[in-house]
Amino acid sequence: FGSGWGVFQLRFFDLQAQYLAAHPESAQHWTIARDLHNDPLQILLEAGAVGFVAFAWFVWAYFREARRATDSPAIRIWLAASAAGVTAILVDSLLNFQFAIAPTLILLFTLMAFPGFFAAREFDLDVARRTPGKSLAGIALFLLAAFLSVQLFHRVQSEIALGCGLKDEHRGNAAAAEQSFRQGSKIQPGDGRLSYLPKLSRKP
Repeated sequence: FGSGWGVFQLRFFDLQAQYLAAHPESAQHWTIARDLHNDPLQILLEAGAVGFVAFAWFVWAYFREARRATDSPAIRIWLAASAAGVTAILVDSLLNFQFAIAPTLILLFTLMAFPGFFAAREFDLDVARRTPGKSLAGIALFLLAAFLSVQLFHRVQSEIALGCGLKDEHRGNAAAAEQSFRQGSKIQPGDGRLSYLPKLSRKP
């Protein structure tokens, strides 16, 4: 059953100490991590074999439903787009902590709901038959998706600035690090790390 949900950041110190004891040459890269850069392995650590198998079954059930044939070419396009999005998130989760990012996790479950949505209703995608209410709902969803896309783009830009600043700070270039931190803070003012790090990079 694993160590329990959300305890990776507590177990990380023990796991890191074991690794550094076996690989002392990596001691200079000591760090603190809240999430593992591999979501399936983090699920295996926190939820154990039972949780990992349940997650794998959930993903398999989604792709099984998405592969079911349908008579509507338009619906097949939506299901293909859904499968492509889910696949992209799952592949990225092997190298990143996608499940720890709320908008990405919401998007994942939204895409996974597509097969059930189309199976539960006779959904007509013909624009000529749409009612004004459906059109307004579609416009609202499109605007929401555009807003989330812009927010995600800003988040990516701020993360890049944070990474560049930390790299410059590690190299001893405090001026370049502060510039990167301030640039990221302008893009994402609500990020406390970027707001606080410029003060840390100053030398007396």
